[in-house]
Amino acid sequence: MGVAFCLLGLPSPVLWGLTTVFLSVIPVVGTAGVLVPAAIILWTGGHWAKALILTALGVAIIHPVDNVLRLCFVGQRARLSAIYLFFAILGGVQAFGLIGLLVGPVVLSIALVLFDILKEELYGWKARWSTESTAPARENPPSVAAPVKAQYAAAGATRHVSGVSQRF
Repeated sequence: MGVAFCLLGLPSPVLWGLTTVFLSVIPVVGTAGVLVPAAIILWTGGHWAKALILTALGVAIIHPVDNVLRLCFVGQRARLSAIYLFFAILGGVQAFGLIGLLVGPVVLSIALVLFDILKEELYGWKARWSTESTAPARENPPSVAAPVKAQYAAAGATRHVSGVSQRF
């Protein structure tokens, strides 16, 4: 966007570009918080062709990249669905303010992993103390942390829980 701002002749294109970067992580406002004022500045300055080019660039390229691909890439990397990530960002902003843009998804990821560990521990405890020895053993439900376990298993890592060493 900074290059587009420079080519279209906006004053301080680096500042406009950095503002676009920071606003792009806000789910509702996004890059439109910079593109709309920039197009208005160009339009009121008599550069209506440049304003139309900037608007077309924003609608055709920037909007899809900002709102669709970013959620897909971040969701895959964090192993969260796009809707969970969206609400984590909104909840983080509501709870923590601007820093919540980063803290919200981190808190959600940590909470999901902790709940998964709790589920595994409770299942293990239930299996150890179960009086139903004739019942067939159930498999553990799919785990959120399964890819991490597989990574540690390849490295031969161990985990210590309540003084008991468990090999992955």
